Amino acid sequence: MQNANPENLSIPEEVLSGEDGSQNDSETEQPAKKSRPKIAKPVIKPKPKLNQKKPPVSRTAGTLKRSRAIMNMNGSFNYGQRNNSPSPKQKRSRKVPVVSSFLNRSTVASRAHRTPGRASPMAPNRLLLSPMFKTPSQHNINTTVKSFLQRNTPERVNKEMEIEVKKMQLEKKRKKEEERQQRIKEDRIRKQEESKRKREERLRKANKLREDKERAEKERQDQIQDKWQQRIADADRTKSQRKVEENAKMQKEMEKLAKAEARRKEEEVEKAKKLKELEEEKERRFQALQSEKKLAEEQRAKERKLEEERREEQRRLEEEKQREEKEQEERRKRQLEADRIRIAEEEERVRKRQEQLEIERARKKREDELAAEIAMKKKRQDELQQLKEQREKVRKEREAARKKKMEEKRLAKEEKNKLKEQEKREKEERKRQQQELLRQEKEEKELAQEQEEARKRQEEARNIREEQVRLEVLKKKE
Repeated sequence: MQNANPENLSIPEEVLSGEDGSQNDSETEQPAKKSRPKIAKPVIKPKPKLNQKKPPVSRTAGTLKRSRAIMNMNGSFNYGQRNNSPSPKQKRSRKVPVVSSFLNRSTVASRAHRTPGRASPMAPNRLLLSPMFKTPSQHNINTTVKSFLQRNTPERVNKEMEIEVKKMQLEKKRKKEEERQQRIKEDRIRKQEESKRKREERLRKANKLREDKERAEKERQDQIQDKWQQRIADADRTKSQRKVEENAKMQKEMEKLAKAEARRKEEEVEKAKKLKELEEEKERRFQALQSEKKLAEEQRAKERKLEEERREEQRRLEEEKQREEKEQEERRKRQLEADRIRIAEEEERVRKRQEQLEIERARKKREDELAAEIAMKKKRQDELQQLKEQREKVRKEREAARKKKMEEKRLAKEEKNKLKEQEKREKEERKRQQQELLRQEKEEKELAQEQEEARKRQEEARNIREEQVRLEVLKKKE
């Protein structure tokens, strides 16, 4: 058995000595990868972006396209533009002119851009006349000479601008280099801090591992010492003391079991009470729901009844209105008939009698229809009442069946709980009997051992007495 010393622990020397292990960080953190042949990747340089802007167009909205030569009034041909107004000055496309590498001259395109259009003596505000009646264009020598000089004069090199550009480029390069150096410095500091943190973490883990091992070794030594002391104490105790202690221990265990049983019974009683309360709460809620449903049904029935009465009243009012209208119509007709009687009394009398017969017939027919409608309504109400009674009867039957089913479930549950309790009691009784049998067997074994030891002691005493008697006999013979 080794002592819990740092020499016995398998801790690396670099960790114990406190050396910087930043070189091995990559090996510990990342697994070793298989070495592969390095393949040089092709360096793809971006293509230079050319200035794809088209040169500014010299023609404006006021100018026209070139056409074939037009004969003037004096018989000469005009090869110029149709519009003789001067073209506006064009802006230079770039700040720095394009300069060729040969003789420091400007390019053809730049000279063409800078060449102005032909000047014309025509006033800009004059209206455009027909080509046949235009004045001939005159040559402007000043413009031609100026254009020639601009095209053939070499571009001056602006040294100051080049120096400024180079200074700006150098300043930009210097700033980029400073930023790069700053990033490198920050990365180096971050890596140093990371390696320091990892080294401290390794040291902390190693110290913790060493302390854990020392603590475990100390606990093991304490346990071994306690075991030896317990063995010595057990050897010093007598059999009677051990028996008393075992009896006391058994008594404590029995008391613990009795307390646990009492606690379990109390918990079961509380659970049963809670279940009963929950069932009663469910029953109360169900009764409240049923009463609410019943009230809602009664309210709907009242509303339907009120609606039917309202419709009946409305229909009665409409019939009375129709009857009044008919009576007014009849009174008007009678007035007309009275007026006509003066003209033809006989015809009026016959027609009046026929009208009375028709009115009587219509009245009888209307009374028959009303009687039939009343009978139909009464029959419908009787059918609705019967249907309502049948529904109420079915609902009551369902309610009774549901209650009966719930009662059966409750009884089955109680029976099941009783069976479970009975099984538990039987199981505990069997367990107690087994423990009692084991205890009796143990006591019988101890009693047999004591009897065997007593028999051995008696036999040894008898042997000793026989030996003493034999020795005395030998002494007497001598």
